[in-house]
Amino acid sequence: MPKKITQLTDIVSVRTIQKIQDKFAEALGFSLVTYDLKGRRITKTSNVNRFWKEFIEDNPTIHPSDKDDMVKAIEVAVKTKETYIFDCYCNATSFAVPINVNDRTV
Repeated sequence: MPKKITQLTDIVSVRTIQKIQDKFAEALGFSLVTYDLKGRRITKTSNVNRFWKEFIEDNPTIHPSDKDDMVKAIEVAVKTKETYIFDCYCNATSFAVPINVNDRTV
């Protein structure tokens, strides 16, 4: 019996996800990171600039709130099965995009 696919990492390695993400982020000029359905990071941030890294991600007073916003965005994207765009710190815009395999969000 085939293994049930519940996570993206059931079918694609983290290393491959990271490579795809790095190339995509570089091509678009965005900073990107991939999360699982529970809001846990799967990959390292790609194409991150110094400001974001030092003042947002590494800032213990801001990052927990930013992470909560991302978890909520993931929940909305999964529920609606559509991209969810939202404002975050320092006039930056973030988005959550559900990844579907066989009509199931992974």
